[in-house]
Amino acid sequence: MHCSAGVGRTGTILAIEDGARTLNKGREVDIAKIVTHIRAQRPKAVQTRGQYLFIYAVILHFANVSLSYLIPILILMPHAL
Repeated sequence: MHCSAGVGRTGTILAIEDGARTLNKGREVDIAKIVTHIRAQRPKAVQTRGQYLFIYAVILHFANVSLSYLIPILILMPHAL
């Protein structure tokens, strides 16, 4: 995925993907750290406040959806994790 300069929106999507993968592994998501890592390879990635907010919103949504699937499993099989 690329936007015209290949940084703003592209960095946003990369950060979301990295955050979702981190969350899937059961680890804490540090969005600022993820963006810093992406910027080391792609300067100016995630350029606007709106892009940051979008990353947070998508990761929070993903976390809530993941949790809604996990809760029934934990109730039925508490030893599963």
